[in-house]
Amino acid sequence: MTSKGDNLSAAELHVWLEDRLREEGRDDLADVLLRCRVPFELSCLCCNERLVVSTGCKKRWCPHCGPKITARRYARVAPIANRMKWPLSVMLSMKNPRDIAGCVRLLAKAFKGFRKTRFWKDRVKGGFVGFEITHTGNGAHVHLHCLIDCRWLAVCTPEPTRRHTRAEKKRLCELAQAELAAAWAGYLGQSQAVVWVRRADQNALAETIKYPFKPADFMKLKCSLSEIIDEIDSGRRVASFGHCHAAAKAFLGRDEVPPVEKLCHKCKVDRSIYPEEAIKRWNRGISSPPKRAKAVMDLELQPDGRVIDRSKFVRDKNGVWVPLTDDNEIPW
Repeated sequence: MTSKGDNLSAAELHVWLEDRLREEGRDDLADVLLRCRVPFELSCLCCNERLVVSTGCKKRWCPHCGPKITARRYARVAPIANRMKWPLSVMLSMKNPRDIAGCVRLLAKAFKGFRKTRFWKDRVKGGFVGFEITHTGNGAHVHLHCLIDCRWLAVCTPEPTRRHTRAEKKRLCELAQAELAAAWAGYLGQSQAVVWVRRADQNALAETIKYPFKPADFMKLKCSLSEIIDEIDSGRRVASFGHCHAAAKAFLGRDEVPPVEKLCHKCKVDRSIYPEEAIKRWNRGISSPPKRAKAVMDLELQPDGRVIDRSKFVRDKNGVWVPLTDDNEIPW
């Protein structure tokens, strides 16, 4: 089933969200979106190639920036998740709170204590956790998704073996999930709680570390949008623990994502692109360029595709650039 938000582009949803926030009297949040997607010019100091890009607000709830933030996060942690031996997907939820404010903080506090239990520490080596908020009319549904490295997650139920029949394995899995739900409800202070456990598939990591609220789902909300946004901005909504934490360099190994090179697509010079307004200020003498920019200014793209350093080359009598040596005289 598709919603109205799924049929809108990111730009249309961006404008709709800005108007909706102004109707709610939250001009501070609407002004954040107003400063996003503003075009500005960049120029290459080597070949003078110009391109137009747009600004970003770097907000997780922004229809324009949210998917980019999630994509960068996925590229960073995917190599770590791929090293899991027994990836397991777990969903833990809580009773719908009356007030959205602070609900994720309460859920995070309960989950932090839940991870300190003996059965969890003995069975779970590490993983990732992401918090998600939905609201369809029955109150805010706050829950978390976990991708953990765990062979069997249960309080007392033994792990199924090859000798068990398919029906017996199903019964043990249901019993283990019921035990986990009872233990989780106890940490929440509730009589019961909804818990889902399944062996992770290829979409489990994306489901775990995605943005806390899908921008296209804003049109499905039955509450104030600003309340959801304030809760999203109140703290971290994706975290790692155990051997999946960023500090565990031994677990990362050599699978870290290499840094993205910022190359000009024409001259292929690294870090040569700067804002056009900054270049104009340098030319007027209002400010001075950094050392890296000064070094790039000495580079020049030749018709044959070469990039020469004019500080180390000189033109000969025929106008050809040749390396500057003791035998070559500078013509001025």
